[in-house]
Order: sequence, then structure tokens, then C-alpha cells
Amino acid sequence: MPDRWGLGAEQMTTDLTAWQERLEHHFVALRDTRAEVAFGQPVFALEHGLTEQDLNELFECLRSQIGESYPSREHFLAWIVYAAEFGYIYAGDEYWQTFEDNTPGWTRFGERNFIRECFVLFHREYNGARPTGVWANHFSIICWPIAHAILPRDMQMYLAEVLYNIRRIISEESLESPRRLGELIAAHGWRTSSRFQQLLQEPLLVGQIAAALLMEGDSESKALILPDTLARISGDLARERNSRAWLQGARQTARDRIAFQRGHGRTKGEPKTAPEGRRPAQSSRPARLEPRLVLRRASEREWQVFLELPDLSSLAGRFPKFVDILTNTRFYVTGSSGRRTPGERLLRARQYVQLRDWPKGDEAIIQLEKSCPELDHLLQSECLFSSRPIWVFKIASDGSANPLTSTSLRPGYRYLLVLDDRSDEIDLPIGEYLTLMDLQCAGARAADLALPDPVDEDLATFLTSLGLGHATTTHVWPAGLTPSRWDGEGRAEWLATDSPCIALRSDHTVKAFRLALQNETLEVAPAAPGATVFVEFSELDAGTHDVTISEVRSNSASPEMTRNLEIHIREPRSHLPGVAVEGAFLVALDPPQPTLEEFWQGETDLEILGPRGRRASILIQFFRKSNSQPILRKQLPDIGLPVSADRWRKHVFEYFQQKKDVQNAYDIASSCNVRIGAGNLGVFSFRVEREFVPLRWVVRRTSNQYLLELLDDRGSVLPPKIALYDFATPDVGHNLDVGNFTHPTETPVPPGMYVAQTEELSRAVLIPPVVHSFGDLRVEPHLASHGRRPQDIVRIIRTLELWRTARTTGDVFMLKVRGDVLSAFIHEVFRLIAGERWGRFELEKRRTDTDTLHRAAHACLKNPGEGHILDAMFSQLNKLSLSNCHDRAGTLAVLAGRFLQLPCPVFKDGSDIDSSLPEASRYALCLASCSGPLAEETGADLEEIVSYLLCVPGLARAARLMVLLLASRQPGPPLDLQLYEDWEW
Repeated sequence: MPDRWGLGAEQMTTDLTAWQERLEHHFVALRDTRAEVAFGQPVFALEHGLTEQDLNELFECLRSQIGESYPSREHFLAWIVYAAEFGYIYAGDEYWQTFEDNTPGWTRFGERNFIRECFVLFHREYNGARPTGVWANHFSIICWPIAHAILPRDMQMYLAEVLYNIRRIISEESLESPRRLGELIAAHGWRTSSRFQQLLQEPLLVGQIAAALLMEGDSESKALILPDTLARISGDLARERNSRAWLQGARQTARDRIAFQRGHGRTKGEPKTAPEGRRPAQSSRPARLEPRLVLRRASEREWQVFLELPDLSSLAGRFPKFVDILTNTRFYVTGSSGRRTPGERLLRARQYVQLRDWPKGDEAIIQLEKSCPELDHLLQSECLFSSRPIWVFKIASDGSANPLTSTSLRPGYRYLLVLDDRSDEIDLPIGEYLTLMDLQCAGARAADLALPDPVDEDLATFLTSLGLGHATTTHVWPAGLTPSRWDGEGRAEWLATDSPCIALRSDHTVKAFRLALQNETLEVAPAAPGATVFVEFSELDAGTHDVTISEVRSNSASPEMTRNLEIHIREPRSHLPGVAVEGAFLVALDPPQPTLEEFWQGETDLEILGPRGRRASILIQFFRKSNSQPILRKQLPDIGLPVSADRWRKHVFEYFQQKKDVQNAYDIASSCNVRIGAGNLGVFSFRVEREFVPLRWVVRRTSNQYLLELLDDRGSVLPPKIALYDFATPDVGHNLDVGNFTHPTETPVPPGMYVAQTEELSRAVLIPPVVHSFGDLRVEPHLASHGRRPQDIVRIIRTLELWRTARTTGDVFMLKVRGDVLSAFIHEVFRLIAGERWGRFELEKRRTDTDTLHRAAHACLKNPGEGHILDAMFSQLNKLSLSNCHDRAGTLAVLAGRFLQLPCPVFKDGSDIDSSLPEASRYALCLASCSGPLAEETGADLEEIVSYLLCVPGLARAARLMVLLLASRQPGPPLDLQLYEDWEW
């Protein structure tokens, strides 16, 4: 067979052998050097040392050889270089398709496992890097070339951004330990893309890359990554403006800090000394986790109570796993409405939750949904309020009231006294100075105290009875650089880059002021009575520092204690010009890093908090792969603040998703950027990307038809099973040939749900029908006949879950079609569990108004106990509409336990059915509202829970009635973006 490249097979082999020998000599030298000077740091295939011309010649030889014969392990170094180069340009979309398109002959002679074998051999003989973690388990082949690409181009921006964010906390010790630096980056990289977070699962690799980038040009960096390779990565980073600025800023700040830590020419290994004339750094205790209350005025005589959530970001560096836990769970606040809130809010500063009940002493205020023993213990022991009969808040000029850190009140100021219900014995003498206030918080009462100057004897006696004083004559306030926070009394916050300075002044004669900070004391004397003294605290560590300020008087042998000062030092947070992180304009996103599919399908909760009357602008852009130019740019109409999650979804649906050009762009887009601006209040932007999983569908649109391709990056020899479910018969799957989708053609696919399934993974995508008019969207699903055995119903539920979680295309009308299918499934499940009579009732009455639904349900329910449950729910509809899902499930369990006759135990482990009632009630509501985890095991086996509901059908009917009653009170969202509103578990 003639060689189309003009080379004979023998010549091609000779050339590849020469390349193999050259690469072998290079990698042996690199391995030995790294073992000697870099403690055996791994070698990467991208460190091949070849020029662009060398790579072109090598690739020409490889392509010539694979076009004629099978690849040989004798040339494995050439193949790992070739594969790593494709890993470097990989954008998280299609590795093998790009590889095969650029390697003619690979589909005939090549095999994917051959690439893995070459990298394993490189790891064994040359100490090549070995990918680990969940990423490596899911992508068992392509994880090798991507890991050996060191830092693919599409990840470079994320690393530069995180390095910039943590630039002020990078120490010399972390640069000397790549693993420690990698863990630090992972702890602060939770807002990046899912692909980059998978890279962060290898802290040693990430730390090695980051240290080399930060120290580029230093002798240390040469031992971590080959200088030519490092220069290549830095050059690519510099091509993108933001990445270049971030890396330069991080590099400069890190080097300045290290130079300061080394102290005027100190070499590595020498003891650190502080510059002359400056106090040594003080060690601090960890930042306090005790929650803080803030009161805000609702009207002239009414106050609201807010809890400032503890900022757990200070724990991220020491406990990296806490970040992973908090970004993958939710929490609720004791005493609040009970709404579940994304855990990532505990990693931000100044987040507030309104309280409906006054907190009880020694009660944990933060409750996590997912248990973590270490974090649970920390929250239960530290994040709670101490027991006290009375709280004192100083009223500020902005209409807020902040808690005092001392018991000394200052004449001429106004305070708010709050007493909880346990303080009934304390009588408030309402009169000239005390005015009773209304508190929008049960369990406490409040009074406004306008402290006169001077304070009369009766008022002084009353204050003393409360444990309060009023004779403060020494004033303390921040001086110099303004702190980031100051409560006006004794609590201030500065950044770790600041040198806090305070001023002291007394209106009477004192010999000196004595300041005690941990084990050190300092006495400073004023020049004259009333003169101001300034004290600077240098190099305070991050955390909380308690400063005791005393007066030393000439006529007294012992100092008189006057003030306590709390100095909080925190690491600076990243700030980009015009980007709002906190303050009057705040955007809350749940989940914190959603996928493009979750954003499109309305599964992302986005709330915009800001002053009423202000408006926010919204710009949404779609991007294709790693292109820097958007394929679509859409400016939405401005929206008034504040914006709830439901209002956001409807605004985006009306002005964005319904547009035809937007739908077409969505199908081919790989990422989307959302920018929300509020004028001088700031800007918030975030980026969402396609889900990155080993098994995924790729949809392409041609006019009104669709092409479908399955990308399988699992590395398994067993192909997935493919099934098609039609809209008319959505519970019946038809098996298809997997080859039609792994080797796609230009033949359009018929509409329906396509499911690719393996033993471990399942991925579904919905292809909409061809629509010429709105009538084409009318789908009447008909489910096959099913038995009433638990396993039969479980099978239906699992198919229902496939339809519910399937990815949709850009055609938003597909959501309406899916809503019809899901309604048919739910009706069938409850017909089987609750009976034929109930099935007929749902078909006739489920979309009626609340009163009609209530009367019709009474006629349908023959069991008096179920009627009592219905009446109880009907009377509590207002309360239930404001409750969260878990509280609704608790209410249902209480009513079922009170009014239903529960049978004997049915669970396999013999447990009492009464003890399982709360879990069954929760699952019944999940099923009735088509929300939460439906097909997962929920503590008990799914078949056992279904068996429970079959034994207690009244519980299933009650759950469905609660959902229908609540749904009848509010209009549904457009086109059933969600089947039922307000059901988030």
C-alpha cells in the first residue's frame, strides 16, 4: 500500500526510534535531576523540551505510522508527548473526537487503552505523574494526558484567579511545600468550574504548578517544572488580560511577603526576626464563631432581629474538607423561618438571616443537613449564644442597633434593652427614659433607653440592678487607617495587611494607660489630662485579639479596669474593580457553581439583594468551547431590586429563554457568562459550564431537527446501553444500537428521551418534537398497565426520575412537554398506591380552586381520620405555605400519627412502623410534589418505603392533598418550569 505521506514503513519506524531515543535521554536526565534537587517531584510529559518545529516533525512521523499500522510500545515516549499536547488544548468537551480527527488512521489501528498503557509505563520508568482522585476513577484514560498537560489552557484562568485571591496569605512555608500550597488553593477554589475543582483533588500537582508560576525565574521554580514548559504556560496566561493581571498581582504580592518574612536578606533556614522598631507579631486565637445579633428598625416603635452568620472562611486553610462539606450541603438557622440555605453562605462575610424566635442560651444556632462530626462539634460548641437575662444594643445613626461588648453605657447615647422570656422578674420602669418597643421576634421584649447626661440616682440604681454601669470616662476609637468595621464601642476589624492603630483619651488625670495583649503589657502616658495617646499594633496574626485597657492612677496602687477591646484581623478578600462581594448589593447563588444545564432548566436559585427603588441590569453571553468571543450576547431589561429566586426565573424565561436565537445558541454553547450590575453599588458576574461527566450527550441542531452523539470517556471496554422512550408511551424503552451514537451520522433523530446507561452511570437527554404550531406541543402520555407490587411501583418511579432529571435542549417548550409527562407518571403512581377512586378524583379535580378542591376531597375520602387530616391542613394553609418542606413533612407525620390507624411493622428489619412514619411522610411529599430525591435510597430501602405507603394509603392521599391544596393557592410558573412551586428540600 503506498504511503500517502511519502515515507516508507521502514523509514517511519527509523524516525520514530530516533525520536524515542532523544526523548528517553531527555526524560532520564529530568528524572534524575528532579530526584536529586526536588525530592522526587514527578515528571510531566509536557516537559518534553521540544520546539514547535520539533513537535511538527514528530507528529508527522506518528501520523504517518498510524495511517499504515498499529502503534508500538517501543515508541511510547513519542505517543505520550503527542497525547499530552492534545490534553493541553483540551477544553473539557471532546478529547477523543479532537484526537481522532487529527490522527488519520487511529480509528482503524489505534486503541484508547494503548494511550493509558504508555503513560503507565512512563510513570513506572521515569517517575511520571500519576493522576489520582475521583477524577481519575471516572476518566480512567483521558485523565493521563490531561494530567500530563500540567495546566490545560482553559484551566489557566481559574488558577490565576485563585492565586490572586489568596496572594496575601501565601507564605514561604507554603511555597516550600507544594502539597500545602495545593491544599490552600483547593480550600479557596470552591467557586471555580467543576473541571478545575476536579484538578484540585490532586493538591500536590496543583501546588507544584502554582509554586513554579509564582517563583518563575527563581532557582526553586526550575526544580519544579522545566523552565521552557513554565515559560510556555506563563505566555499563554499572559495572552488573556485578566489572567495576566491576576498572575502578576499574585506573583508580586507573594514575593514581597516572602521577602519581608525572610527579613532583610535572611537566607532559607535562618531564624526570622522582626524589623527594628516594630513589635513582634502576636499569636491569635481563631476567629470567634459566636453568632452576632443585629437589630434593624422596621418602624418608629418596631424592630426586627437579624443574625449575622459566622464567617467560616477563616477555617478553610486549616480544614480544607470543611469547604467541600459546606459547598455540598445546606443549613438552617434555629429560630428563623427554617428555610434551607446553601452552606457556601457560611464562607462569606456579612450574611444575615432574620429571626422569628429569640435565641435560647447554649443552643446551637446553625444546623447542617449533612452531618460532619468535626464541623458539627465545632458549631455545637462554639456557634451558640451564651445565656444572659438581658442584652444591650447601642442604637446607631443608620437605624441599626449593635450589641455591646462591655457593660458600660455612655451618657447622652441611646440603647435598646432586650430581655428574654426568662427575665419576667425584671421590671422595666417605663417612663421618661425608657420607652417600650415592639420586637418582631417571639420570646423577648425590648425597651428604648435614652441615657441622660448626667444620670440621676434612680436610673443609676436601675442600671446597677441590671449589671450595667454608666461612668465611662476613657474614650477609645480607631485612628489612622480606617478599619473595615467598627461598632462604636469596643469591636473593630482590620485586614491582615493593616497595622491597627487606636486612640485613647481620658477627661481626668491618669498616670498612664495600661494595655494588655495576651502575655504582653504596654504602658503609655498622656502628655497632659485630656491629651490623646496613639497606640499601633504591628503584624497581628489573623484571628481575634483581646486587648484590656486599664487606667493607672497616681493615688491608687492598683489599676482601675475601664475598657475591653476586641481586634479582629482577617485576610483580605479578593476585590476586582466594580465587583460587589458584600454590602448593599449582594447576589446569592444556589448551587454556588451550577452547570449550564441547571441554569437553563431553572434549577438554579438566584436572589439579588439591594435597596428598594434601585434597578439591576443583566447581560447574558453564550460561548462555544474556549473561544473568547461570545456566540450570542443578550442585554435583558432592567429589573427592580430586590429580586427573589422565582422572580429571577420568570424574568430570564420571558426575556431570554423564549427567544429563538437564544435557544439555538444554547444547543451549541459550552459555557455562559451572566453579569448583573447595579450602578455604583457594584457588579456581580458568574460563569456556568456544561456538565463534565464521563458519559454525556452532545446535541446539535440543524434547522428544526436534531443530531445526537454520545461521548464516552469512561475508559471501559463495555459499551453503554441505549434506550429511547417516546412521549406517547414514556414508560416503555426501546433498545437502540450504541454504534449509531458513538459514530454519529448526519441523520436526524426522532423525538423522545434518549437514555445511556451503565452499571454506575445514567445520562438522559430530551429531544423535542418538530413544532409548527402550539398545538404540536399537546402531548397525551399513556402509561402501560402496571401491577401494584412494590417493585412494579419502584420501576415506575425510577423511570419518572429519568424524565425529571433528563437534560433538555434549547427549546424551552420542551419543559411544557416534560411537565405533561411527569404529571402522567405522578397520577399513575398515586392511582396504584391510593386506589382507583383516588385516580378518578385527581383527573377531575386536581386543577380546581382551593375551596372546590377541599369539598371534592371530602366527598372522595371515606375514612373519617383522613377527613380530619384534610380539615387540619386546610385550616393551616397559611402556615404551611410559609413553612419549609421539612416542617411540612413533620406536620404531615404528626397528623397521620394522630388520625390514621397504623398497621403492624412491615420493614424487613422488624422496626416499628410508627418510628418510620417521619421518613415515609417526607418521601410521600417528595413523590407528591415531584421534588427531592425520588429514586435514591433514603435510609430505608426504596421498596420498603413504597410498601409502607401501600400499607398506609391514607398517608399517600394526605401528602398528595397537601401538595394540591398549596398549588391551588398560587398560579403556576410559565410553561411548568417546575411542576410545583416552593418544594425545595
